[in-house]
Amino acid sequence: GGKAGRAGRRRSGRREQRALKGSQRRSGPARLTVWLWRQSYLLLFASWLTHNGIRLLPEPADLQAVEWVRCVCCVAAVLLCVPTNPALSRVLRVLLAAAAATRAQELLNVRVGVRGLLVLICARLAASLPFQEPSSSSTASASASTAAYLPDPRRSFTAAAAVAVASTVFWASVAAAALMRTAVTVTADGKEFKPNALAFLLAVKCAFRPDRISRWISSSVEPMCCKAPLEALLGVHFERLCVLPSILNRCFDWDVAGTRWARVGLSLQEAYRELNVKGGAKASMREIKAAYRRKVLKFHPDKVDPSAGPAKAKQAADAFMKAQRAYETIAKARADRPHATAHSTWRRDAPSPPATPR
Repeated sequence: GGKAGRAGRRRSGRREQRALKGSQRRSGPARLTVWLWRQSYLLLFASWLTHNGIRLLPEPADLQAVEWVRCVCCVAAVLLCVPTNPALSRVLRVLLAAAAATRAQELLNVRVGVRGLLVLICARLAASLPFQEPSSSSTASASASTAAYLPDPRRSFTAAAAVAVASTVFWASVAAAALMRTAVTVTADGKEFKPNALAFLLAVKCAFRPDRISRWISSSVEPMCCKAPLEALLGVHFERLCVLPSILNRCFDWDVAGTRWARVGLSLQEAYRELNVKGGAKASMREIKAAYRRKVLKFHPDKVDPSAGPAKAKQAADAFMKAQRAYETIAKARADRPHATAHSTWRRDAPSPPATPR
């Protein structure tokens, strides 16, 4: 058994040596043909990869961005066409031949009916091409396999990190290109806009900090930092932004101008804070009325000096109306729950106190 095994290894070694000598004696035209074949499918694959890479860019693509994509795709094509493993070589040759056939039929305007057949034929021919398996049975065969295929390198932690970073950058670029080609429909104070999704995400990126996300979820308070970039993106000033379609149907309301109370009202806690009621919900209606009178006496329109200007008059009028809205909110809450406060003397049929005159 041992002698037969050694004899078989010697015969296989002699065959590999003869194959190596035959490849070395290959004529000039044959070598040129092999070289041209390799370069042709490399060029076709690079052309196909570049064509589809440029398609990921938005329609009004910048010339510099197109050149960068073309450069990256050409480098990727060259790296993919230089395999270091025989099995990987066969797989890559099939993929490269299919890609080259796809690109060729696009250039030649081949009919749709025969496109799939052409790709299948090219892939089958590429899989049938002979290639030399690396073997370690003898020194000569090892040198022959080394000439055709490089040994598998031992990957270091640095190389693994570089591969991970490169993969992340590549897929992030693909996602960014897809977002640039996607439009988001939003309405700002009722006006409809369609910015691209990437610009929209960049405008609201400050909201994705972990502390702001947790605060946003817990309190449903929209981050103030998003408003200025969104206004710059849409070109208008707004207080209310709604993201469509209806499956999202989420509206964000910023109270930068302090006018939310006029649109959606005040909560009970905000009403108590607005009137500066001591004790909050535990205060009696007498204390609430007294706080209300102090507020409206301070901001009554007739108390505003005319020489202060229209801005001061508008500010006083808004504060006066806000105090009235706060009192109405508290009065309605106590009317709905008459026994919620132990010291409340409010009656359901009691009218709202009039604004204190001059």
